[in-house]
Amino acid sequence: MANYQTHLNGGVLIGAAAALVSGGLGMVNAVEMPFVALVGTWGGLAPDLDSDNSRPVTIMFTYATIVVPTVALWRFPFLHDSLMEGAIAWLIIASIVRGPLCLALKRLTEHRGIFHSIPAALIFGCLGFLWSGRRVDDIPLQTAIGVSAAAGYFTHLVLDEIWAVDFEGRRLKKSFGTALSLWVPSKLVTVLAYGLLAVLGGLTWEGLGGTRPEGLWEDGLGDAPITLAQDAWQRFRSLMESVL
Repeated sequence: MANYQTHLNGGVLIGAAAALVSGGLGMVNAVEMPFVALVGTWGGLAPDLDSDNSRPVTIMFTYATIVVPTVALWRFPFLHDSLMEGAIAWLIIASIVRGPLCLALKRLTEHRGIFHSIPAALIFGCLGFLWSGRRVDDIPLQTAIGVSAAAGYFTHLVLDEIWAVDFEGRRLKKSFGTALSLWVPSKLVTVLAYGLLAVLGGLTWEGLGGTRPEGLWEDGLGDAPITLAQDAWQRFRSLMESVL
């Protein structure tokens, strides 16, 4: 399989291409183009979240620890009614990403498992789309980021397949076919992956039509769950204010 530097270079090239194309099509402005490029680069590394090598995992989670809480605060305005609240929310989310989430992925994932598959690439693209917009006006930006994320991810898989071919010996290595796969040996993991893809794909389709996931939630379950989440956050905020 390709090494870290090759995947990084591939992600950078795809991210830059996605930024330039989306900028040329008027989907994003000059300020947004670097974010599109960054997501493509991250996608080029993301499949190795299941890697036994600590270097790609450490680098990607360092990115995630900064990017995920920052985007979360932008995506959900009720988390930062004040500077203090925003700082606390950022630290909590960053701690979850760097701690429990990182540990869970290291212990529960298998290298060249479901992360190295076509459905995983599509899931990553859907997550990029859904996470990057909160208004209907954001759809072009969301589309650019979702495509860049999926393209970067696919590039990683393609590079792994290319490096699984021994051109000098004119043979295929044992790892050939384990990256651009549609399923993994575990039926449960495969079903869960396609179930998640179906849900995220449906939300992405609705999002392209202008419906936010929050809107679907409210239509199906009312605003009670969202109100409960906001109330819980308010209680936590009050507790922190009393302590500080």
